[in-house]
Amino acid sequence: MGNDGVRTIVLVVHVAAGTIALLLAAVIMTRGARQDWSTRLGMAYAACVVTVAVSAVGLAVVGATLPAAIRWVLVVVAIATAVAAVRGLQLARGDSGGRGSSRPAQLRLMWGSLTSLVSALSIVSAPVVVWIPVVIGGTLLTEWGYRRAQRDPAWA
Repeated sequence: MGNDGVRTIVLVVHVAAGTIALLLAAVIMTRGARQDWSTRLGMAYAACVVTVAVSAVGLAVVGATLPAAIRWVLVVVAIATAVAAVRGLQLARGDSGGRGSSRPAQLRLMWGSLTSLVSALSIVSAPVVVWIPVVIGGTLLTEWGYRRAQRDPAWA
């Protein structure tokens, strides 16, 4: 199999995992303020985000349509996104490291990873005038949710 075949397989895995992660997040988010990211859906979400990060490394190595510098920046973002999703899952499952209520931090990590996925989708598929507001708006919404969860534990 040539380089194009490998690239195609890695790209299909990347897109499929990202799509599934977004769909799983949508299901979890529809549960409103009582989102439970510790369920099997949350675990599947985190696994998909990790798959996106691993396949992003693969795409950067085999080459893609984006310039090399942009590919490697996106790899760093993908890895940071995966770390956020995995740590958010750990907090959702009760591993707060002995630091009391971890719900606000857990929501910030999970929503932040979701914001990152949506932002990456916008960056690779839409013009700048579309993705800049998505990145800024998603970040602001994540921060708003985090602060609200800190102020009102019943909301989280």
